[in-house]
Amino acid sequence: MRTAPPARTPLFPFLLVFFLVAGTVLGIVTSHFGGPIGVSPVTLIDPHSAFKQDHVNILVMGIDDNWTSKDIVYTKGARSDTLFVTRLDLVHQKATMLSIPRDSRVHISGTTHTGKINGAYASGGPARAVKTVEEFLDVPIDYYIVLKIDATKNLVNSVGGVDINVEKDMDYDDSWGHLHIHLKKGMQHLDGDGAVGYIRFRHDKDGDFGRIRRQQQLLHVIADKLKSPFLLFRLNSLMETFKQSVSTDLSSSQIVALAEMFKGLKTSEIVSSYIPGNDQRVGGVWYLIPDKAKKAAVVDWLLRDNSDGEIPLVHVYVQNGCGNRAATTAVRDRLKAAGFHTSVGEDADRSDYATTAVIDYDRLKGAGALVVSKLGLTATPLIQPDPQADTSVVVIVGRDLVTSAMADRASDSPASN
Repeated sequence: MRTAPPARTPLFPFLLVFFLVAGTVLGIVTSHFGGPIGVSPVTLIDPHSAFKQDHVNILVMGIDDNWTSKDIVYTKGARSDTLFVTRLDLVHQKATMLSIPRDSRVHISGTTHTGKINGAYASGGPARAVKTVEEFLDVPIDYYIVLKIDATKNLVNSVGGVDINVEKDMDYDDSWGHLHIHLKKGMQHLDGDGAVGYIRFRHDKDGDFGRIRRQQQLLHVIADKLKSPFLLFRLNSLMETFKQSVSTDLSSSQIVALAEMFKGLKTSEIVSSYIPGNDQRVGGVWYLIPDKAKKAAVVDWLLRDNSDGEIPLVHVYVQNGCGNRAATTAVRDRLKAAGFHTSVGEDADRSDYATTAVIDYDRLKGAGALVVSKLGLTATPLIQPDPQADTSVVVIVGRDLVTSAMADRASDSPASN
């Protein structure tokens, strides 16, 4: 029997996007077609009216499958392969998402034992999973969504397949995981199995970040296809897919309201992160042991609307671009005092920067803007996405900060106290 691998970095929550796309279809159908598919017509309403509250926390679970010794699939005792909380600001129509690694070691609600958080659903269904997450994060969960593992595959098949420009040759076989990927570079028409293989492939230098990119690519292709007038010929198939793939305690009117909310929201605008931690083997089993301090910070940031909650998660690398090492150190100390994780690196490429440059590697959304704000700068951070970067933000100290930085240094010296 294959042992469980170490915990992996959570993926971009494509499953929620599937739900919202399917919700849009539900809105179209129930608003304009009603009876033929057996769903009562509903009127499109704004999210705030649908929920009667300003914010909603929804736990989304993507459920895996099990196989018998004869290779027959069954879902009894299935675990939550994907688990995340999305917080919806229904007033400003914004969303944040916090992924929880499936191997996180937590107390399982309603029991006396500790285990992987993905086992909460297996032993007690959505109710136990909701309570376990509430206790783990110390935030209330208002609703849940359960999506079966075949949701994406069935959606692609329901729209008649998709045309995808496959970015590279992909070959991978995992008999244990029932995953077989054999795709050629170039434009391809993919059915559900092919599309799922394309977005699940991660056996290259890009790893999970490549999967995120391909998931977003597939999302855009599906969204464009759903705008086609030929969608009308596939409405029954799409609704059947939705009903078979989704289980939720949200009402039909609430689903349609959320679909309306997300119709104009770009996935790039959804701020997301995950619970940080370290892989550790306990009793012969690999777990992710959550970092308590960082968990508190990321929950505060994404689920409690505290923008400063992001600060302890941001690593700032400070470089001397002004020719004054003392001023550079003083800038580092100012950022450290604000709560950032900081370090001073080598001198910049030159020492005559007139203004301070802030480079944001886009590892944490908004990190560069936070640094700019705490330094009192007016410049806009330069966004240079680099998921492999060791730091979140680089600050190249320019001459514009020398005077104030040295004043800080002087005020902190023993002689001034």
